[in-house]
Amino acid sequence: MSVLDDIVAGVRIDLAEREAATGLADLRAALADVDPPLDPMPHLRAPGSSVIAEVKRRSPSKGDLADIPDPAELASQVVEVDQRVAGECGDDEQDEVGARCSSLEQLV
Repeated sequence: MSVLDDIVAGVRIDLAEREAATGLADLRAALADVDPPLDPMPHLRAPGSSVIAEVKRRSPSKGDLADIPDPAELASQVVEVDQRVAGECGDDEQDEVGARCSSLEQLV
């Protein structure tokens, strides 16, 4: 059994215990009283905010993902591409994975 298999097995056990303890009707009733989630984007776009990105070279389930000898160089390439894309996008355009060009413009 792999590390990922162990994680998935543990999550399934936890989920089964939670489902047994709280029925779906009770869960839906409890959620009816919960405020909608807050949008984090205004805070992330505010002056002085920072975002930390992870350079993931290896995954427990997939093994080696990418050879990234210089993460700083990779980050500068990503920023350069984002700046070019943001300059070419119309406000309402959306790509195949749902990324809005207007969002890219605010990142650069």
